[in-house]
Amino acid sequence: MFADINHATGLRRFSLRGRRKVNAQWMMYCLAHNIGKIQRYGDIGRWKKERKAQIRQ
Repeated sequence: MFADINHATGLRRFSLRGRRKVNAQWMMYCLAHNIGKIQRYGDIGRWKKERKAQIRQ
């Protein structure tokens, strides 16, 4: 997961100091990464059902 976030955001080093602050910053990067994935892929189950219906027609 670190490689995905590193590549997508260009994260090379943390801008904060201290374990608690770095952990909070990392969690924010992970949250933003996961929100982006939800936005990009959305409701996959609904999309698959619609696609199958189109293929059958």
